[in-house]
Amino acid sequence: AHQKLQQSEQTLQTIVTGTASVTGEEFFPVLVQNLATALEVPYVLVSEMISHQPKTLKTLAFWAKEQAMAPFVYELPGTPCGAVVDQAGLCSYPAQVQESFPTAAPLKALNADCYVGTPLLDDAQQVMGVLCILSDRPLENEENARAMITIFAARAAAELQRQRVESALQRSY
Repeated sequence: AHQKLQQSEQTLQTIVTGTASVTGEEFFPVLVQNLATALEVPYVLVSEMISHQPKTLKTLAFWAKEQAMAPFVYELPGTPCGAVVDQAGLCSYPAQVQESFPTAAPLKALNADCYVGTPLLDDAQQVMGVLCILSDRPLENEENARAMITIFAARAAAELQRQRVESALQRSY
């Protein structure tokens, strides 16, 4: 147990150090890459709700198998991200996630077996987006993954909110 704790602390330290000095556009790509490395999962994505399309998310950053991928838009219904948004809370499927969401094409495409996702909440506790990890094998340390993703969703939410305020200010000038 002690070794596990040490490993968790090291993981946390790695991500904190990797993302501490980064803000703005750079933040999300750095976050997903650091999270993927730290949690040893091939896929991490952070997405934002599209304001005029409430059932749609657009990726702010998507890390897939050692590389950053182009942004894409995806529909929420029938996906684990949809469950995260509906519940406004963390959803974890440590194995066989495709059986829970048989119609979710992205899960098939990534050959996903596990999924952990949590919402990005604004000050009013409204869902602004989702941070999630996926892997093509069952999740080994679910508790660790849940803890990490919760911490960094808060950081990502703060960053997203900061960016929204900034762009609103720029529009008003």
